[in-house]
Amino acid sequence: MKRGDLFRVYRGNNTDTKDFRVFVVISRQLLINSKFSTVICAPIYSAHDGISTQQKIKSLRLVIKNNFLLSDYTICP
Repeated sequence: MKRGDLFRVYRGNNTDTKDFRVFVVISRQLLINSKFSTVICAPIYSAHDGISTQQKIKSLRLVIKNNFLLSDYTICP
């Protein structure tokens, strides 16, 4: 696992409007390589809501244009 890796996750419940969600690993590589059992992930959204903690993602690996990382909602899988 590397920082910046993307994971496509099947929806967790029936109330979610999307079949899949995409998350990006944001933990530092030093932590990922350690024996620590948890990494920090953040969801990726296709819409920008004007929140200051929402950052535009510039990556060739993403097929869909205008993706945004919202660091307020970090997740520990």
